[in-house]
Amino acid sequence: MPRRLGGRRIPRKKPPRKNKIINTKINEKLREFALTGFMWFLAFANLIIVISFLFQSLKASQQDENRVTPKPGIAEQQPVERPKEGMIRVEVLNGCGENKVAARLRNYLVDRNIDVVDFKNYDRFDIPQTLAIDRKYMDARHAEKIADLVGVDDENVFPQISPQRKLDVSIIIGQDFMDLKAFKTIFNQQ
Repeated sequence: MPRRLGGRRIPRKKPPRKNKIINTKINEKLREFALTGFMWFLAFANLIIVISFLFQSLKASQQDENRVTPKPGIAEQQPVERPKEGMIRVEVLNGCGENKVAARLRNYLVDRNIDVVDFKNYDRFDIPQTLAIDRKYMDARHAEKIADLVGVDDENVFPQISPQRKLDVSIIIGQDFMDLKAFKTIFNQQ
C-alpha cells in the first residue's frame, strides 16, 4: 500500500529490473572490450610506424655508403679533393661516341683543379666540333677559360644561360677531340 503524506500519495520505488542490470553489465563489458581492442590497435600501429622508420633509416644509410664508393669500370677514377668555393663547375659530355673520352677529359680537368660535377654521354654522338657553353654568364668568361685549357676554338665558345643547372660550363666533346690540346697531352702521357 502506498504511503500517504498530507493526503498525497508517495509512490514506492520499484527495485531495478533484472534485465536492466544485465544490459548494463553487458554494455560495460562491451565498452571495456572495445577500449582494450582499440588500445591494442594503437600499439600495433605504433610498432609498424617504428619498424618502417628504422627500415627507411637503414636503407638511406646504405644508399649513402653506396654513393661514397667509386663505381668500378669508370675510367681510372681516383679520389679527388673537394673544390674550393668560387671554382668553375663543369660538366663533360661525350658527343662523339668514342669510349671513355668524357672520363679522360674529366681526369685532365680535375688534375688542373677544375670542379667537374658530371661526365656522361651527350644525347647524340654526331657533334662535329667540340663546344664550350657558358651556362652562367652572357660574356662566356668561364667557358673561355675552360676552352683555353682544353683547346676549343673560339668560334665554338658561346653562352647559353641555364639557371636551373648547378654548373657554370658544359663541354660537349666533338669528333675533332684528337685535335684538342687536352687530348694531345692525355695521349702523350700514355
